[in-house]
Amino acid sequence: MRQPGWRWPGGVAAGALLFAGCLAVMKVALLRNWQYTSNLFVYDQMLENTLRGHFGLEYTNGNQFGDHASLAILTLLPLKAILGRWMPALLVVLGPAIFAAAIVTWFAALSRRVGRLPALLATICVALPLRGGSALVEQVYGCTLDFASGYLAIGFASIMWSGALFDAPGPSARDRSLFFFFLTTFVLVKEEMAILAVVFLAVILFRRLGSRLTVFSLVAVLGVLLADAAVMWMSASEWNRGNGTLFGQTFHRIAGGQLLSLLHGSSFRAWATVGIGSLALLTIAILTGKGDPVAVALFSIGSLKLGSSVLVEDFDLTTWHNAPAVCMLTGGLILQLASTVGMHRMRLLLGSAALASGLAFLLYDLPELVEIQTASPERASYVAQSCRDLEQLRLLVPLRSVVAIDGLTSVEWSDGHRFSFFPRGVTNSPRGIADYVVLERPATREFSIQLEEFRPIATSSWFVLFERRSITRAHAAERERFRKRFGDDAIGVWP
Repeated sequence: MRQPGWRWPGGVAAGALLFAGCLAVMKVALLRNWQYTSNLFVYDQMLENTLRGHFGLEYTNGNQFGDHASLAILTLLPLKAILGRWMPALLVVLGPAIFAAAIVTWFAALSRRVGRLPALLATICVALPLRGGSALVEQVYGCTLDFASGYLAIGFASIMWSGALFDAPGPSARDRSLFFFFLTTFVLVKEEMAILAVVFLAVILFRRLGSRLTVFSLVAVLGVLLADAAVMWMSASEWNRGNGTLFGQTFHRIAGGQLLSLLHGSSFRAWATVGIGSLALLTIAILTGKGDPVAVALFSIGSLKLGSSVLVEDFDLTTWHNAPAVCMLTGGLILQLASTVGMHRMRLLLGSAALASGLAFLLYDLPELVEIQTASPERASYVAQSCRDLEQLRLLVPLRSVVAIDGLTSVEWSDGHRFSFFPRGVTNSPRGIADYVVLERPATREFSIQLEEFRPIATSSWFVLFERRSITRAHAAERERFRKRFGDDAIGVWP
């Protein structure tokens, strides 16, 4: 069944780049139209403050590394130093870029064993798994490193499945480089991915005991996992939620007899996805008498990833918690199918799955993407007017002081300003660190209680700028703890 050599596909590469390019253009437009907040700008602030000498500092959780060891962020420091305020534009296109690279690699790897047509059908399935197109836009968040993990996983898994790493006389430099690029990036995304990589490699090692490359990879990943633990321990502070809190909350729910509540509503789709997928994988393995180790390993880490949604009670299959898991599960099923089923039956099954994926994209994803795109011109008109309005107030805020803002205006503050997402920095943790607040005029009446420690100092057509005039004893104490934890110049001096 195996075909000699890799088959780098001009057509598939062009298609993947075109699709990823359209997504990238759409995401940049959403960024400019104030549609992104949260993670995207937390990453940007972590990079900004690390370059200033404050490792991992941001103004939402104090230091994001205290919650997650997303070491991949540190590899972007040189680009942040070059791009400055334009870094968010690069961050929003990372997802589509990784998607394109992984899809092309997946096709090339599968075509080595099963030929071009089955590989093409399999590529359609993993490129558009269960609302994958909509998930790629990453609405609200803009850039979540977790999201890319699904495509990184199918990248290194497909190279291993193709046999390129185990064929005599040994893997080529290209095979090795691609494998380690996808695996290393995957592991550096988060400590959770490092744990999943350990599980993946352990399954492979159990079936391929003679592979020195697998052993080396497993030892290296364990080393990274230890480094993750060290970074998280050194970065943890009172403002981090921590993984221990998530496990504790889940344990108390289960101990309190609330386990059945996890099987209702939207969570049912997540459990059904794992259940049906597991049944399909098991059925194929039983009928063919063989379970492909790479397929089982990839499906296993996809199941674990989707199962972790219990900790955050997020069961939407299109979110950054679960979309990567669906991608891994789909990839595992396809690799099992392609490795154990005859060519004719495989083409028929993959063709049916590819048709279903394509129809789902046309019926669900495409209308949603079109709706997002058609709303952009109206939003752009509002943003253009507000930008000029906001510029007047932004110049009045010192770069060294923390300003609490409406999160959707974050892109306008990525020029070196220190900002939190209101009411964080004011009345929400970390409390008392903001010396300025900028909100739209209607919101000032809604949040009058949270603004008791501030006074308006400037008003424009759309926004009001507030400056701190007082601070409560509790907020002052928390502000002082923040200053001591992260350094005297981590926030501005008040009064």
